[in-house]
Amino acid sequence: MAKSHRYKFWGQNIALIIYSSSVEDPYIFMQWIKRKKDNSWEKPKNKEGRYIKFSLDEIVIILKILKQERYEWSTYHIFNGEKTDILINWEDKTYERLWLKIPEYAKVLESANAEVLQLLLNHILLEKIEYATSYKKIELRENEQVINENINFEDKEHNLSEKLEHNNNINHFNNSKNKINGTIKKETDKAILIILNSGNEKWIPKSTVHNDFLHNQDIVQEFIIDNWVLEKNDINQ
Repeated sequence: MAKSHRYKFWGQNIALIIYSSSVEDPYIFMQWIKRKKDNSWEKPKNKEGRYIKFSLDEIVIILKILKQERYEWSTYHIFNGEKTDILINWEDKTYERLWLKIPEYAKVLESANAEVLQLLLNHILLEKIEYATSYKKIELRENEQVINENINFEDKEHNLSEKLEHNNNINHFNNSKNKINGTIKKETDKAILIILNSGNEKWIPKSTVHNDFLHNQDIVQEFIIDNWVLEKNDINQ
């Protein structure tokens, strides 16, 4: 069983990327990118392209379309106050071409690619039904390097936890938060390694990050983090 999935449907001018970073996440992301005027492709790490988060029930609806049980589906998402219209539909009743449309991006899949998408989403959905809805923690094997990083980080996190407990006891803990921007370089069950705008790399406990973030190593994104962690790591942005 793969822990994550990533698949790209390339086209002449528009590409669609499907990715799921963990079987424990009850959602997937679809990302649209397009070819620019200079013939290069948009890069997610430069905040180019658009991505949409789809829940488990929305995956089921998309699968109904792919299985030709529905002809089309239209909906919208609101994120940070911005509304994004979504339309997924067959071009006609021959069911040979499937369109996936959001504002400024329209990706068409021929029948073979549509079948690949159906198989991929069906596989991901079954995994997530089993693991993302279970209370039992998944034990997934990782390579020796990541295991060592986990051990090293757990020691650091233990020290930080002791410091936090001490600060709480003497009523000096500051519970305020601040925003930083960065790119995820590595990730463990308990922490993320963030590349800051300065180029420095810092391990941050996931328990101190207070916003949703993409498990994607290609994009710059915002993280809302406890001040005490930022101060501990000398992070100023």
